[in-house]
Amino acid sequence: MKTLLFILIPFLTFGQEIKATLQLSNGQFINNAPDGRDWYGWDVASVHFYDSYSDTIFVEGNDLTRITYYGHWKHDDTGCYCSFSNQANDSIVFIFTDAAKFQWRGALMDHHGIAAIHFDNKYLGEVDTYNSRNLSHSRNWKAEGLDPKKIYKFKLVVTGRKNKASLGTKIVNHGFRIIK
Repeated sequence: MKTLLFILIPFLTFGQEIKATLQLSNGQFINNAPDGRDWYGWDVASVHFYDSYSDTIFVEGNDLTRITYYGHWKHDDTGCYCSFSNQANDSIVFIFTDAAKFQWRGALMDHHGIAAIHFDNKYLGEVDTYNSRNLSHSRNWKAEGLDPKKIYKFKLVVTGRKNKASLGTKIVNHGFRIIK
């Protein structure tokens, strides 16, 4: 499959810019990285190329090749293609560039808890993912007006706390949407 992918890339991406996912030596990833950019100074361990067909790229929540997970996250490859945890201080780090907008997609459920959000190395507050109506693939957090040339870091931390109406503290990551 990989051989076929490398053969098809020049044909499928004619006139389109190829993007890369750069894996840093510390295990973190930089997503949607323009191929032609000078990454000198970044301690890059490996590069995974993919092509962008539209102005939106969605990275599934169980994608361990583009999202860095810390702690006790469980990854679902069969149904929701998501990752989830209810352990306090478990975290997700997602580093990306070449975006005007960014969204964290998750689930709002009657047994979900509160997540702390950090963006661009600043603590921005908390998101309560409780909802009695049980909604999947909801936009739980967004950033707009981003500089496409800048590298951004999104960090989500499971607080282990919950809304008083919630039955639990689970946080679900369905994925991230990067929009040009």
